[in-house]
Amino acid sequence: MRQRSGRQIGVLQATCVVALLLIVSCTHTADPPLAPDSSGGNVFVAYDEPPIPIGGFAAIQNDLIYPEAARNAGIEGRVAVQVLVDSTGEAIDLKVLQRLGYGCDQEALRVLLTQQWLPAMQRDKPVKVWVVASVDFALTDD
Repeated sequence: MRQRSGRQIGVLQATCVVALLLIVSCTHTADPPLAPDSSGGNVFVAYDEPPIPIGGFAAIQNDLIYPEAARNAGIEGRVAVQVLVDSTGEAIDLKVLQRLGYGCDQEALRVLLTQQWLPAMQRDKPVKVWVVASVDFALTDD
């Protein structure tokens, strides 16, 4: 085995330290900033826990009133809605992303707007976030 000089060992050690620092700095991510309070206009999208409707998504389906026009036309499907849930768990803004028509879009908006939510949490603090919720319309035999 070849002997290394003190200078070579020093260079090798320095190279190892730099490589280790690069690995550590690349793998460590800083915590994201907290969302602004309710007076701010920005909405934070990253969260540790998503907002959840109280009673679960089944509660949304249970509160659904099938629109008569959709029932008469035999319309079934899904309405996707983007919901802005504030830090108190209230839906404060809605945007329909996938429409179904025949009154289903309006009914999905009504149900989601009246639903109380558990707010999203980031570092154990409630935050305002956008979430996408789907409302399914399926005809039953009754």
